[in-house]
Amino acid sequence: NLEIPNDVPVGTQTLRLQSPYGTVELPISMLAVAPAIFRDTESGRAVIVNTGGVVNSPAAPVNRGSAITIYSTGLGRTVTQGRNQVVAEPVRVVIQDVEVNPSFAGKAEGLIGVYIVNVTVPAAIPPGLAVPLVLRQSGVESNSVSVAIR
Repeated sequence: NLEIPNDVPVGTQTLRLQSPYGTVELPISMLAVAPAIFRDTESGRAVIVNTGGVVNSPAAPVNRGSAITIYSTGLGRTVTQGRNQVVAEPVRVVIQDVEVNPSFAGKAEGLIGVYIVNVTVPAAIPPGLAVPLVLRQSGVESNSVSVAIR
């Protein structure tokens, strides 16, 4: 993974990669935010963890009224809040067309380029094994994933 420093401005920038095999420079387009939810490479399911540390799946759905942690990237600049690095631009979680404010959205400690979003699944959300979920930030939506809800 790669982590871009907070002070890099939005717009076209040059990315330089160096290794023992040489150096390459590439133009990249820096956006303020580009939210994306990680997917497991084997199952293709979103990397979402239920309360208690169990990975969300049809075999292990989250209970309505319980919290989930969504692993993501591209949530942009962060600011220090206590011991945490929280996102500077607010994030909303959209579960089956219901917009929910997360209890936390910020960098995952010890994981470069990884953000976590903690949110409680509303009790009013209908249960299902493939309920659609996206992150919404500054008018930009992430990839759509499924969450299993009981």
